[in-house]
Amino acid sequence: MSVQPLLIEVKKPADVTLPVDIAKVLIVNNAAPQPNNSGITQEYNGIQSKEFPIQWDSVGQNLTFDLTRQLSRTRFFNEVSLSKTSLRNDGEWLKIEPVPQEIKEEILDTLSFDAILSLDRILFSLEEKVKKTGKEQSDYASHFVDLRVHGKADGNMYIYNKEEPVYTFSVSDSLHIKDTFYEDSVSVTQNIPESSINELMIILAQKIVQRIVPSWVTQERFLYTGHDARLREAYSYVKNKNWEQAQKILLTEYDKSNSFSDKGKLANNIAVCCEMSDDVNSALLWAAIAQENFTKEKNTDSREKRRIDNYVKELNQRLKDLFLLNEQENPD
Repeated sequence: MSVQPLLIEVKKPADVTLPVDIAKVLIVNNAAPQPNNSGITQEYNGIQSKEFPIQWDSVGQNLTFDLTRQLSRTRFFNEVSLSKTSLRNDGEWLKIEPVPQEIKEEILDTLSFDAILSLDRILFSLEEKVKKTGKEQSDYASHFVDLRVHGKADGNMYIYNKEEPVYTFSVSDSLHIKDTFYEDSVSVTQNIPESSINELMIILAQKIVQRIVPSWVTQERFLYTGHDARLREAYSYVKNKNWEQAQKILLTEYDKSNSFSDKGKLANNIAVCCEMSDDVNSALLWAAIAQENFTKEKNTDSREKRRIDNYVKELNQRLKDLFLLNEQENPD
């Protein structure tokens, strides 16, 4: 039998299980702005350049906007709003400060929000080396760009009647671009870096959302296929997402087989059909049967053993995740 990968979407619980049913969330920018040009190193043809300075003053506003948009799209909360006012302008941009108590009371009591999601520190750095590789006399020419952008965001979540945050988070990521662009010097030293910063802000916002609400992730499963007519029929049902019919054929073939190796592969396929039918308990049972058959087969390929061991671990994790998801999506 040959192996066919199958990509599936699996729902993962948030990092935090909130203690109350939260309907209205306000996102606030509580980060002191990073000074313009700090954390930036740019070279153009080997010479340090500050001809087109990168500005950080709008980063907090843009990141909170991206976060509001992405969190709203999840529909996990009834309402997600963005405060138009930044809370800090104290110059202590490396320091994390909590949202002042009087502001929390105003938001949670007077404005009747259930939770505050605050970004308390936002840091970015950028390193870029640009070399003009084209022979053109004009500024518009081929440029080789080596660009690295790093970003980090720290924050807290507050809820009504709790002085301390119920959740504290820190996310970070980076982008690396190494490519040739046919552009002028303004584009390669300002437009491309600014576009990369905006792209990284979207990534950071997505990471924050995944910490707070359940999210979908892509995972890989494996199916064993063969030239046997019945296996080809079962696989055709799989491609049409008719898991029940595929499973019936595989069960019949499993009972007929006398080979531990074939039984392991068929049991693995049955497990996948069960999982795709949202029966994770049965999927784990059949994955364990597959694992047992592969163990009994003396000539089992180490890759098959590794695949089924990983699958059993993933199914065990899914059962734990389903318990958490129920708590998060159906709070008391």
